[in-house]
Amino acid sequence: MRYVIGLLIGLLVGGCFVAIVQVISGQIYPPPPDLDFSDSKQLNEWVATLPLGAWVLVYISEVGGAFVAGLVCGLIARTRWFLGLFIIGCFFSLGGLMNMLDFWHPGTYVVLSLVAYIPMALWGGQLGAQLFPSKTAPNAAADQPDVDATTT
Repeated sequence: MRYVIGLLIGLLVGGCFVAIVQVISGQIYPPPPDLDFSDSKQLNEWVATLPLGAWVLVYISEVGGAFVAGLVCGLIARTRWFLGLFIIGCFFSLGGLMNMLDFWHPGTYVVLSLVAYIPMALWGGQLGAQLFPSKTAPNAAADQPDVDATTT
């Protein structure tokens, strides 16, 4: 049950991280006041003019969101649950891909983002599991009794 809760809360916290960093990015690089976000042509024209710093913040928000989601999942599950972390990475990859198909993104950004989501979720989960490891982890060598070869 901890795994599922970790997965769900991880996705929620990771999504909040993305939103917070993108709000900050919008304060640093605000859109024009007359921009209509529902007009894809207008949106693409504005996005194409964004400076590198804006793209770096967007990259940090999205890839960092996958890392934070994995970290939270690892902290709650208290083990490096590969399947859950992979699901988180796939969720962020799918969200990123949908975003990239919705409006223009630089080619380098597309490649770097899609390659990073799953590894960042796995890395975050590994770090989270190491911070507070489970005492009942299924592969914990310390919990295994010593076997004396002379008693066979």
